[in-house]
Amino acid sequence: MDGLRFLSFVVFLGAWLSPGVSLASVLDQGEPISLYAADANVRFVGFDVAALPDDEFAVTWLERNAVDQTEFIRFARFDRNGRSLGDALTINEPVGADDYPLISDAVIATNSAGNSVVVWNAGSTGRDPECRTLVLYRLIDNNGLVSPVQPFFYPGAGFNCNPDVAINEQGLFLVSAWYGSQNEYLMQVHGQDGTGMSGPMVRGRGIGAELPMAVALQESSGMAVWSEQEGPGT
Repeated sequence: MDGLRFLSFVVFLGAWLSPGVSLASVLDQGEPISLYAADANVRFVGFDVAALPDDEFAVTWLERNAVDQTEFIRFARFDRNGRSLGDALTINEPVGADDYPLISDAVIATNSAGNSVVVWNAGSTGRDPECRTLVLYRLIDNNGLVSPVQPFFYPGAGFNCNPDVAINEQGLFLVSAWYGSQNEYLMQVHGQDGTGMSGPMVRGRGIGAELPMAVALQESSGMAVWSEQEGPGT
């Protein structure tokens, strides 16, 4: 049985500005505590965390049970002391044992309104066991209401790896993924209801790499960072 662990720490901005404040003032040396204990035979296969208002946090993780061949993406909120704020939600739709394992790479983004978006890979795999045919996402509002599962732009037969997501204060969010069949990154801005606001943008075509693209989104601008291979060994 696996369990998620949590270390609470407090950051004082003044500590970075004043050399007289010790590191002990920046990181609380408290003992890690348990956030969540999985059922027997379950193993965690990745997790992500993001900050919410009022010193709260949102965590998403993937559970796989190789015995009964089930897998679930969970989402839960916690306060600054690691106390659960309600039950953990199941984000993915049920997966048949014949397709196991079918999901991977769950990531999360949040904004100051308390809204969250969880993105993950789903579908059959390619050469890399974590690259899959689909990138899916769901929105969770500050009241815990969960939207239907929606697909990131699906370019056709191929495999997607390493999704990332960012959300701004207006609730717009940016999803990116590496599209292996065309050896390029795709990214797309989505509205508050999850609808794509334009076609996906292609970046880094012919990159020859599978590193994740990192994305961030402000009110009127965004940034994406990725690597490109310029020659052998680079």
